[in-house]
Amino acid sequence: MACGPWEDDSVQDQFTVLTYNICSGRGLDGVQDLERTRDVLKHSQAQLIGIQEVDNRNEVRSHNIDQSHYLAKSLNMSYHYAPALNDPAQFGNAILTSFPVLKQDSILLPKRGTNEDRSVAIAKVLVGEQPVTFMVTHLGLTQGERLEHVELIRTHLENIATPVVLAGDWNEQPGSPAYKKITEVLLDVATESNQEQPTFPYLSLSKNEATVRIDFIFVTPEINVENVEVIQNWSSDHLPVRATLSFKKKGG
Repeated sequence: MACGPWEDDSVQDQFTVLTYNICSGRGLDGVQDLERTRDVLKHSQAQLIGIQEVDNRNEVRSHNIDQSHYLAKSLNMSYHYAPALNDPAQFGNAILTSFPVLKQDSILLPKRGTNEDRSVAIAKVLVGEQPVTFMVTHLGLTQGERLEHVELIRTHLENIATPVVLAGDWNEQPGSPAYKKITEVLLDVATESNQEQPTFPYLSLSKNEATVRIDFIFVTPEINVENVEVIQNWSSDHLPVRATLSFKKKGG
């Protein structure tokens, strides 16, 4: 385990985060195969994983599997599931982690003129000796809905005393209103590291080509961004984003 993160910036204090909209395990080829999803997560070697569009016991779409439980067990990780929908089956966001979990929570983000509620999965974990709050979400389909969701997230952030990592599918690109609202208080790791790459094939002319960046990892300022990469694997209709992070020296 890493030594005290506020005392040293060595490689031992680095930790890895992944965000991935898994599309219930359905790839860009239309094949539903959760084992491919598991392999992507395993090969990423991420220690904090945020996944979106996660099914629980959906008989029609995903073989009646509790997907977050299956993935966590396969990876020997703890998990926290935050469903946004419960009928006819649960659907939402999940956290998988190899770090000790200190606390779990969730927020419901209500629908506004669209068909589904959204959620935020929250876990306070211990990274070395430093508690970190990890939040995972998938914002709504309209601009007004996303802005309301971000306001609810920002209100929750005001009561968090630890460093924060917020990850998820934003359903909009950098420079748009909800993105601007969250980056007033958090840092976009891809922008901070000058490693911005597209994650979703919106209006793509090629079968396997991402054209827009809508999947993000944000952090509070006491977290350093060491590296960011988009993993080129189409086991979903989104690409996973992996970040290597560390803690700034105390007082530095």
